[in-house]
Amino acid sequence: MSTERQLKLTSFLKSAIEHEQFSLFFQPQVDLRTGRVFGSEVLLRWLHPELGYIPPDEFIPIAESSGQIYEITEWVIEHALHYQAEITKLLPEHVISINVSGRDLSRRELSVQLITLINELSLAPSQIMIEITESVTIGKEAELKGVLDDYRSIGVKVAIDDFGTGYSSLAYLSKLGFDELKIDKSFVMDIETSKSNQTICKATCDMAHSLGSRVVAEGVEDINSYIRLQAYGCDFAQGYFISRPLPFTEFKSWLGKVTYAGDIKSFLVR
Repeated sequence: MSTERQLKLTSFLKSAIEHEQFSLFFQPQVDLRTGRVFGSEVLLRWLHPELGYIPPDEFIPIAESSGQIYEITEWVIEHALHYQAEITKLLPEHVISINVSGRDLSRRELSVQLITLINELSLAPSQIMIEITESVTIGKEAELKGVLDDYRSIGVKVAIDDFGTGYSSLAYLSKLGFDELKIDKSFVMDIETSKSNQTICKATCDMAHSLGSRVVAEGVEDINSYIRLQAYGCDFAQGYFISRPLPFTEFKSWLGKVTYAGDIKSFLVR
């Protein structure tokens, strides 16, 4: 990224919330054991009137380095939990997964905001999953343990995202007590042609379960991958085979179609 573009994004970020340029999209997650919708991951989108769509992996690091990530995270939490209140009217057991920056994780204000909204909206804290990337955990076990225990005391669940892209082991992660582990899509998207990725996915499912964590596979893009992950005992799946990320109104409409479909697999392949 050029220095000029970086400076532009830093400047534009300041007004992005004020001018309602952010929106949330929802990527559905399916329970591979029942074939029913389990929940969704919330994804932040930024559409700038001049620059167009700006991907999160471009603007989030800038927001972190400039200190603007805190306001963005608060905006995401506020809107995501209000949406969760609406979604649970359609799907009472729906779990919403929200990505949180490593810089935000230990902020007391974030846990206070969560508690406040959970009470105001009468939400089940166990149906809120906070996702942090694997890189956040490396070398910070002692510090993170206390932070994660604070979230658990609220009743909120915590997931490790992009597992396999860093250098931490499942044994290391087990000490932190993650409720959910997400296998990075780089190991899933070519699972049908890569023997090594098949081994990695199967071993990850087995080891995570033995440590008391559930497993989500990201990047599921075809029926064969879906069936293979079922055979491996993977708990949940998300990816374009199930659905691309959807704006809230489209997600609600999609839910209305699949909620009564029984096993979603038959709905998806017809």
